[in-house]
Amino acid sequence: MRHEAFNCLTQYLILQAECVNARRTPAHVGYSALRGLNGHNVPIADCRGVKQIAVMRSLVTDNSVLGVVTYCQFYLLRKKKMRPANFLTMNTPDDLQAFSKELFDLRALRGKEAEEVVRATCTNGPASMVYGISALYAAWQTFVTLPPDGCVRGDSIHLTNFFVANNLSWLCNTAVAIRILAFQGLEPQARVLTRSFVEAIYQTLVLFHDKDSYAIYRKGVTNEESKKVYYELFSKKNRLQKKIQILEDELGHTPEEDRANQLMQRIGILEHYSQATHSSYCHVLKSGYQRDKDNNLQTIILGRVTKETENTLLNCSHVICYFSVHFDHIVRNVWKIQNISDNLHYDMFFKSATLAAIFLTHKVDSCASDED
Repeated sequence: MRHEAFNCLTQYLILQAECVNARRTPAHVGYSALRGLNGHNVPIADCRGVKQIAVMRSLVTDNSVLGVVTYCQFYLLRKKKMRPANFLTMNTPDDLQAFSKELFDLRALRGKEAEEVVRATCTNGPASMVYGISALYAAWQTFVTLPPDGCVRGDSIHLTNFFVANNLSWLCNTAVAIRILAFQGLEPQARVLTRSFVEAIYQTLVLFHDKDSYAIYRKGVTNEESKKVYYELFSKKNRLQKKIQILEDELGHTPEEDRANQLMQRIGILEHYSQATHSSYCHVLKSGYQRDKDNNLQTIILGRVTKETENTLLNCSHVICYFSVHFDHIVRNVWKIQNISDNLHYDMFFKSATLAAIFLTHKVDSCASDED
């Protein structure tokens, strides 16, 4: 069984390379018969050779397990003339099936236990995230219900309601994902998303505020172009933070003596969550174990609530509130949208953001967890 599976993977890699050399893509292949991608039974299109491998490549992204399993399924189907519906049951040993079931039953149990602990022990974080996510959703509703081609800014014909709605959707869905991971006992993994989320908040504000930045940003279509755009707009000489500072100064609520402190806070929260993004030694070490109430070490494999769960949720809500204040300024004073206060969705956005801020009684501290 092991030898046969290894041969399947070897054949897959060889034929994948042939497909690349032939410059075949899934777009050249009709694969309407590929249905039911639920991780169990995947009907296979009746095609041959490189075309079939092109279909397989469409399922293999970043070493996708589903893609490899699907290819192995196809390989064994052709070799042994098996029926697709019986593939897993006929080729998976009973002990492996039992082990996998036990694993995911344990994962479900850990997730349920973690959610109960979060709801019982975390107070401000979960509540603030609810209203923060609600604010982002209401902001999205505001612009998704407007004509998609309508411009939000008269001097930038490409900054449309459609673009604004898509950015708000991205932020909202990312916040939802962070909350789900934290509630499921996977807060160390939620930190990886939190780093991206915080930076996306800053970038979105810059793009909404500065028409010149947006004009450059929309040129980043290919991988190479997007890297150049990112460097030019945000990475080069710390331009992202400088542009955010311009926006903060425009609001006029940042005294000169507080500017350096706010810059340190913005950079501090990014650096704190970068430890997770880069899988630093300290983060990986601490994300595998934690001490329980009796000071005994316990593993957190498959999910357990960590001491940082509340803080991560609060920090996410903090940047949502930060975004809301600056977004409201942009909508009213930069885009100058008429009668925006009369829009029911926008009114809900402002109320939700206000409630999210009420629950924010924390102080961002990028060093606190490193001393534990």
